[in-house]
Amino acid sequence: MNKKLLLLSVLLLTAVVGCKNKFNNFASQGSNSDSTEQVPTGEATEGTSQSQIRQVDPALSGSDALEAIKKNYKGKVAFFDFWATWCPPCRAAMREVDQIKPELQK
Repeated sequence: MNKKLLLLSVLLLTAVVGCKNKFNNFASQGSNSDSTEQVPTGEATEGTSQSQIRQVDPALSGSDALEAIKKNYKGKVAFFDFWATWCPPCRAAMREVDQIKPELQK
């Protein structure tokens, strides 16, 4: 019984260390110098004024947030991009979004 427990512990430890190393390698690839700069919501970027950017109250959720967005952007295009740092296709798409952003801001 003790041998089985020891073997299971060693296998589990090996798996955890292996996954940690793989995650660290992946995370370092995502932080290279040509990655897209992220701007916190509510801050003006080049080509936009502070009045063009409206931040929805983070306390709102669900239909309340949707109503606030409808009110703030009535008659304008609202583009939502949901992504995660661990998703390489999502991060790659950020470059494409940056290319079409000037068109959408007109």
